[in-house]
Amino acid sequence: FLKTEKNNLFLDAYNANPTSVEASLENFSSLNKNNTCIILGDMLELGQESIQEHKKVLKLLEDYSFNKVILVGEIYNLLRANYDFMSFKFVQDLIDWLKKNNITDSNILIKGSRGIQLEKVIEFL
Repeated sequence: FLKTEKNNLFLDAYNANPTSVEASLENFSSLNKNNTCIILGDMLELGQESIQEHKKVLKLLEDYSFNKVILVGEIYNLLRANYDFMSFKFVQDLIDWLKKNNITDSNILIKGSRGIQLEKVIEFL
């Protein structure tokens, strides 16, 4: 947990697999916080199951009532067409967007595989 000048961050950008992402979303939802934002990076190293597992997470995200969902990574970016979530292919694209679009007074879960490097967004939140 990190408290910045603008937001409360729940940072888990070290590892992401289907089980840990599901648990993180469930736990974050149970906090009953206002102004929620999810920044979710691709789950890497899933092999042939990758597309199917990412689709499951996207469907799960639809079941929650988070105020904002931001997806980062090539896989989520590929699958985003059927969902009403923001999506960026690379973390730098998200950083560029954050420089122009402040997110403030929010509770933000940051979850993704280490290879996505979501920790780079912290200074912009």
